[in-house]
Amino acid sequence: MGTGGHGDGEGDGEGWGDTRGVRLGATRCPWLRGSSVSAVAVPRGHHPALPLVGLLLLAQAGRAEHPSSSAPVPGSSPRVPNSSPDFASGDPPFSLSVTGSASEVSYGGAALINCSTTCADPNATVGVETSLTKEEAARGQGWLAVRLSNITEPVSDIVCYSSCFGQRKVSSFRMLAYDFPEPVLLVRDPNTTYNHLVTLSCSAAPSQPPGVQLRLRSRRRPPAPWQEGSVSVQLTVHEEDDGDEFVCDAQLWVGDQMLNKSSDAVKLNVMYLPQLDDGSCPPSQNWTEGEKVTLRCQARGNPRPHVVCKKDGTSLIPGQWHTAKRAHTGTFRCVASSKLGTVGCNITVWVQYHDINVGLIVAVVLVVLGALAFAGITYGIYYRKKKIQEYQLRERQRRLEMEQRRLE
Repeated sequence: MGTGGHGDGEGDGEGWGDTRGVRLGATRCPWLRGSSVSAVAVPRGHHPALPLVGLLLLAQAGRAEHPSSSAPVPGSSPRVPNSSPDFASGDPPFSLSVTGSASEVSYGGAALINCSTTCADPNATVGVETSLTKEEAARGQGWLAVRLSNITEPVSDIVCYSSCFGQRKVSSFRMLAYDFPEPVLLVRDPNTTYNHLVTLSCSAAPSQPPGVQLRLRSRRRPPAPWQEGSVSVQLTVHEEDDGDEFVCDAQLWVGDQMLNKSSDAVKLNVMYLPQLDDGSCPPSQNWTEGEKVTLRCQARGNPRPHVVCKKDGTSLIPGQWHTAKRAHTGTFRCVASSKLGTVGCNITVWVQYHDINVGLIVAVVLVVLGALAFAGITYGIYYRKKKIQEYQLRERQRRLEMEQRRLE
């Protein structure tokens, strides 16, 4: 039998509860040592009354062993805390526990229940009351094992009772019985092309108890309402449906427990034509000469399209890096292609650069050369005049020296 998660309240199929396993306490039944049982909540809004035979047995046992004790009130909850009963003066306390081989069984399945007490009274009685088909499996001092078969009630409370030194205790064990098949999602042709119809079918085998509800759910669409019986939907798929995942959810109420299951997800593969837009392929792009650049142009499509841009025999592949040149200035024709078709657009590239002014450079050079020539000529004239003056000064000194010698 498949197991399902337990939910609370009106579940929408999105969340999953959990089944928490609790370890069984010490038991006097050798077959149930080490077994575990899941905690089960009390059904909301009602508590199943004990069978009339069980109530009479409990009442008769109480009157026979302790005349002052009162019988259980019909319709009250069968679950009585083990630690809260009153004890007669001087009577030792005792505990009562009931465990099972499973808290959830398949519809029509079987289970083993053990009822045990720590009472030291050799005359203590231990009994099990249930509306299910039962047979005694084994009995010992202070314990009783009962085998339940053909369990078809969705929710059953098995009552364990014991009398010890005139004091009575009652404990209960809740058991769920159901068949909850796995939901199945069938998608006719999940690999399709845009604008085609896709049929999705969500179904499940009959459940016990009946009343399983189904719905279709996807990541990108709101979930469909719950309904009993198979769910079939036809969708006209578009580009945005590519990659969407669909799931078939199932839920089943068992008593006050909400069980949930989901099928494996099925992903749609929608093929559509290549597409180019201004967002992914800007129509105007500015570059600077000498920088590393790439032509920005990305196309959408399934299968993925290949994009090539050409201008005057020059081909550029978007995404590849290259050095911007002045020759790249102009309009490129970009074409995206796949096996479904092609689509194109124009991109204008502007390359910024700086021209060298040859005339200005020549003028500057001439000015510099002229300045150097003028400076050279000026310095030559100055140097010649200086030399002449030095010569004339030396001649005068020589004449003066000669005249002085003549006078002497």
